[in-house]
Amino acid sequence: MINVVLKSSSWLLAFRILGAVAAFGMTILLANNLQVDSFGKYGAFINYANYLSLIFGVGLPLAYIYSSDNKNYTNINLILSSVIIYILMLPLAYGVLVLLKKDNMLGGFLVFFVFLQMIFNLLLAVHNKKEHFVIYGFYNLILPCAVLIVFMTMPLFLEWQYVTVEILFIVHIAVIFILTIVVVAELRLCRHWVFKGEVVLLGREYLSYGIKAVTSNIMAAGLYTIDIAFLGYFKNNSDVGVYIVAGTIVKLAWLVSDSMGMVIFPKIVKDKNSSTLMVRLLSSYSFVLNLAGVVLFFLFGEMTISFVFGEEYREAYLPALLLLVGSHGITIYKLLGRYFAAHNNWRAIYMPLSIALAVNVVLNVILIPKYSYCGAAAASLIAYWVCGLGVVLFTAERDFLGYVKCFSSLEGKSDG
Repeated sequence: MINVVLKSSSWLLAFRILGAVAAFGMTILLANNLQVDSFGKYGAFINYANYLSLIFGVGLPLAYIYSSDNKNYTNINLILSSVIIYILMLPLAYGVLVLLKKDNMLGGFLVFFVFLQMIFNLLLAVHNKKEHFVIYGFYNLILPCAVLIVFMTMPLFLEWQYVTVEILFIVHIAVIFILTIVVVAELRLCRHWVFKGEVVLLGREYLSYGIKAVTSNIMAAGLYTIDIAFLGYFKNNSDVGVYIVAGTIVKLAWLVSDSMGMVIFPKIVKDKNSSTLMVRLLSSYSFVLNLAGVVLFFLFGEMTISFVFGEEYREAYLPALLLLVGSHGITIYKLLGRYFAAHNNWRAIYMPLSIALAVNVVLNVILIPKYSYCGAAAASLIAYWVCGLGVVLFTAERDFLGYVKCFSSLEGKSDG
């Protein structure tokens, strides 16, 4: 199975790297043409939008993958019923904005952006479940590419000095809306949906799995993004902008583990006898790449940041380096988290995340007021390793070193 996983991961990784390059290019473009304050505000809103899409998505894409082999449902019925749930949430969200007197244009755009992103992620779960990773990767590539192309052509119609955060959101919304229509048409034309859809009452077990999944996703997203919130509270948007540049660089190191986790989840769902040995092997490959990334960034990172983003972002070097050192802790969590989710073992996910999140909050409060974005990065570094090593405690063998070796042995006992 390991060769199949690596091959599928390689295809998905290739698309995700290209997508990350496009997203990276978009970050460079905006960082060089917007004021640091505006760039920080936009980056913060995008992070909030991603976080909200996890919350209100209630884990239905993962629940679909986990439950779609259930004979009581058809694929189209599960998707259609989930979409209806999302549609019902939309007027409620706008109602909350009105009650909170947050009915400004940016708030309205944020709600609709989150709604479309939830629909888009749900539809892509069809390809994830069917292990169509080339198609899945293609859609994940085309989204940032399309946004980047529109941003690059924007000066033809509007000078950068007149570009606002609202305009940037409109671009994102338009692109994701068009792509959602494309995905629906492709799923239908390629006969992934053979039968006429019917709205069905989703079972308690289905919804329960989704809620458990979204709870872990919320906690994980909080672990990744809470430092931005604290940095914005204690400091300013300019500091947030610098930190977002550092975070953008570090997310490149997560592409390998994200791709591998995406591939192994449907496989373990179908074969519950899979052991953590496979996860240790994948972790070893990721460890080599993470280690190489730290060394290369240590040598060339500061020069690269100055060249790519400009001298005003040179200070992103140290927080990016600190986050890279902690990145393998998150890699271990991402891989083992998928394993435990496939086995419906949520305690093994919640406990390490809870402890790591608490550590991150406490350290952020202590370090950010004095050390700004470097303090935020140091807090995250420690929290990432607490999370990664903590989840290993819930494996049968508790082999901590097995997840941080450059080469793992192919010998080992199955956890069952």
